[in-house]
Amino acid sequence: MPQPPQATGPGYATRPDAPRWDVRLARSVLTQAGLADVDDDLVAPDGFSAGAERSDVLVWWTQDHSLAVPRRPESRRRWNAALGRIEAALDDAGFTVLRRTHTSVLARPPSRPRPTPSRGCAPPGHPQSSRTP
Repeated sequence: MPQPPQATGPGYATRPDAPRWDVRLARSVLTQAGLADVDDDLVAPDGFSAGAERSDVLVWWTQDHSLAVPRRPESRRRWNAALGRIEAALDDAGFTVLRRTHTSVLARPPSRPRPTPSRGCAPPGHPQSSRTP
């Protein structure tokens, strides 16, 4: 029997087919940098596609609806500039760029911040509690 989605916050539930948080973060960062996400905009001739690669994020660039690196010098300059923008945007967002190839950028996401307990959260009688039972 399928398990119901787990709530992640008030009014939110994760979908079983939802991308990982780091892939969603990379997609958000790159669209804010002005790059088209070809997974969302299927008619865009140029854009990126992001996916999970083990514990990292892999971002591919497509130009003129093709993953092939262009041969013409002007198209090649445009291609390299786009990969540079991807690399810079991810770096500015706290990702660690591990590798850049002719077609993609591999980056490690920033660490998820861990919630820190605040004072007074411990139950009464606990050694770290300021309340008495």
